Amino acid sequence: MTSGIPQRVYTQMALEAWFGRLEADWEGGFSESILRYARSLYRDGEVRAVELTLENAIIHGNRKQKDLYSLVEWSDGKMAVRSSTRDRAMGYALAAAGIYEIEELIADEIGAVPMDPDARELEKPCGFLGPVTEAETPDTRPDRPLVLRFSTCPQGLVYFASWAPRDCDRSEPVFLNGGDFSEKLTPGEREAIIRLTTMARRCGFENRARDGRYLLKDPQRLAAFGRVDLPLWRERFQVETDDSVDILSEGVRTVEVELRADSREDHMAWQWNFKLGAESLPDGCLRNLLRNPSQTVFDESFGLLRINRDQTDLVESCHAILQDSPGGKLPHYMVFSLFGQSQIKLKLSAGLARWRKTLLKGPSSTDKGALEVLRPYQLRGVEWMKHLCEHGCHCLLADEMGLGKTLQVIALIATRPIPGRSHLIVCPASVVPVWESEIAKFFPSLRVEKLKSDHLFGEVAEPAIWLTSYSQLRRQKHLLDATRFGYVVLDEGQQIKNPDAKSTLACMSIKSDHRLVLTGTPLENRQLDLWTLFRFLLPGLLGNRRRFTEAAEKGGPEFPRMLKQQIAPFVLRRTKKKVMSELPEKVEMELMCPMSELQLREYDRLTREGVASLGEDMDRNVGPRALSFFNLLMRLRQVCCDPGLLPWSRAGIEQSGKIGTLLDRVEEALQSGHKVVVFSQFVALLKRVKTGLERRLGELTIFELTGKTVDRSRPVAEFQNCPETAVILVSLRAGGTGITLHAADYVFLLDPWWNPAVEAQAVDRVHRIGQDKPVFVYRMITRGTIEERMEALKASKLEVFVSVVGGPLEDTRFKNHYRSLSELIALTDHPQDRPTD
Repeated sequence: MTSGIPQRVYTQMALEAWFGRLEADWEGGFSESILRYARSLYRDGEVRAVELTLENAIIHGNRKQKDLYSLVEWSDGKMAVRSSTRDRAMGYALAAAGIYEIEELIADEIGAVPMDPDARELEKPCGFLGPVTEAETPDTRPDRPLVLRFSTCPQGLVYFASWAPRDCDRSEPVFLNGGDFSEKLTPGEREAIIRLTTMARRCGFENRARDGRYLLKDPQRLAAFGRVDLPLWRERFQVETDDSVDILSEGVRTVEVELRADSREDHMAWQWNFKLGAESLPDGCLRNLLRNPSQTVFDESFGLLRINRDQTDLVESCHAILQDSPGGKLPHYMVFSLFGQSQIKLKLSAGLARWRKTLLKGPSSTDKGALEVLRPYQLRGVEWMKHLCEHGCHCLLADEMGLGKTLQVIALIATRPIPGRSHLIVCPASVVPVWESEIAKFFPSLRVEKLKSDHLFGEVAEPAIWLTSYSQLRRQKHLLDATRFGYVVLDEGQQIKNPDAKSTLACMSIKSDHRLVLTGTPLENRQLDLWTLFRFLLPGLLGNRRRFTEAAEKGGPEFPRMLKQQIAPFVLRRTKKKVMSELPEKVEMELMCPMSELQLREYDRLTREGVASLGEDMDRNVGPRALSFFNLLMRLRQVCCDPGLLPWSRAGIEQSGKIGTLLDRVEEALQSGHKVVVFSQFVALLKRVKTGLERRLGELTIFELTGKTVDRSRPVAEFQNCPETAVILVSLRAGGTGITLHAADYVFLLDPWWNPAVEAQAVDRVHRIGQDKPVFVYRMITRGTIEERMEALKASKLEVFVSVVGGPLEDTRFKNHYRSLSELIALTDHPQDRPTD
């Protein structure tokens, strides 16, 4: 790009003639490739001079240090091009580049032709470089100064350009009109016009009308203009400004945000207060900032404004919630969506402050009345749920397994009915019989109906408690729009942890007066689990999904604290240790198991082959190769338990060090008169354990409970009522919910599971209400293998769950804890036994 403008030779008549011609789509006469070529010549300053006459234009160029020219002729409304070069493309491109220069000349002189978006910016012109082609009388008149009057308008900054009077008899300025050069300009005045249009274009001003009015509306450019450019304009022109313009020199000013929340009869109203220092901004300015919370905005009274950057995300989130709420009405519980968010100052009205204080205080008294069947902590749970319902809130009952969440909810429905309403309880299919039996046992007067394809809502006129599974509800989702319930209860609420699952979407469609979620493991895998639960319970409290996920990823150790503060008023979690002094002790320990020669060989071979196939890079293994990676982990875990689980192996149970250790310990427990529960993820492993028990202990009574068991209650009841010592073999998933096994007092977890919450659910089938003996829990770990590392991994992440709701958290993101695949799976602590082949 050159440092000057091309030489321009023209007459006023020729300029105006070409102005009229170029209003048409002249680019249509050239191919796109020629136009691209022309723009490059134009940007690079290859046009050296432009001569305009009434009929034609001569464009002089310089290419590779060779002078050339193109002639553009205009006749009968048509354009023709001739050139001095044999390179036809070059000749046409030079002609088009010259026309771009003519457009710029017209823009400078007349200000009416829009610039091509690719046009280059001009450097400061020093004056006209060429003579005019028609004879003109030298102008000896004095130059008039340009007067620029700056002011603001709602859109931005405006200036009006005019000539100062040439003589004292004329008091009114003459405005520049696009194309109106009825009075001849002196060379100095023409130079001033060029300088003005060039500087205006650089700063971002747009010509809005043919009356000398130019507008700058980009807030970012406004900030630079007020600080840097305006002083330069004052040096070159006669500049007049009003007070609204002077405020731009202060640059971007920071706005602090406050919120005032008022209580209404059935909702909460929010009012924004944006403050600039001690001054509150008017509604119009506030609305402009809310429309663009992360941007700098311009206000003609206050200048350039921007919301405090620390408050931007929260303002966007809150504004989105308000926009989604009909009439700006929000439930009272939304006041807690801002507590813990120190970025915004929140002011509560006296009425709302009392409401919040009363809610946090909890129920003032507990009237046992008809609830003599409840233990004291269960009664407190019922009163707490009533208290939240009376305040228009919904709750998460997260008591540890075995504390009677089911009974507490039934007692709530029985003692605080909703007149004329039925209620809906959604739970896993295996738990439906548990609810049915608990209602019949403790509150037989309550009517119970089970949702089936041939027995649907609306077919029963009287209010009832409807029981359904998550899968059945999903199939009957179309019925939910026509029904409103009193209470809706999600038992084992972690079933809706996937926010996109069909069962979750069905639950979100339920309409009710009150919503409850029951789960001892509300945070089973990731913090998004909690977001999904509260999306059902208290929509909006935790913001939208994207913002919650981003905050969880970026919030660090501060995020769990803030999250707990927001949800704490709506979560009740008690542990057996705290509320049941009568419950016997639970003793948990790890039982380290040896490996047989076959196990050692198979484990070592799988490890070496896995590393050779997948590589050491953990990022790749848990990404594109996740399926192969997790398949390898499963095979290694099977070897740790019993090499006979491998599809290609026919090993006997005597080749499993873990089964041998289990048989020894079970035999010892049975000889002392205890009942035993054995849990495993692998059903095939339980079958091999059964074979081992039958071989060693002969007449031992053995029960089984797996996912294939048709009548789950039968083996459980027979085990519970068996008068002699017995063993029940239970798959981890099948035994995690809906059963009671407190007749046992020894628990063996054959293979550690990724999720400690699932293990805890299984163990709590034994250590629960009704247990009168100490419970001994053995986690059977094969030493020096991936099993041992899994236990360490789970222990390292417990603090996250505890900090939010008080329980364990799964974390399978191995790449955050292990630098290589070998570090995760390699065999250790068996150096003397490691195969050398």
